[in-house]
Amino acid sequence: MIEQLAKKYHVSASLDAVPNLISTIAQKVGNKKYLNDLEKLLNKLGPLSNYDSQTIWYLIRDIKNM
Repeated sequence: MIEQLAKKYHVSASLDAVPNLISTIAQKVGNKKYLNDLEKLLNKLGPLSNYDSQTIWYLIRDIKNM
């Protein structure tokens, strides 16, 4: 489903997905102490697949639109 939407809206994944997610959350909820820990945790996931990166991209988009 996400891959179909990504193709429809010409979304491309990037290696910056995790840092962008953390930055977006920080903008929305404030620079909370736990965000650094969250970023470390997400970065441990290793290289993200295109699908995973697109999922994070959609999460970033939805958080920005809140």
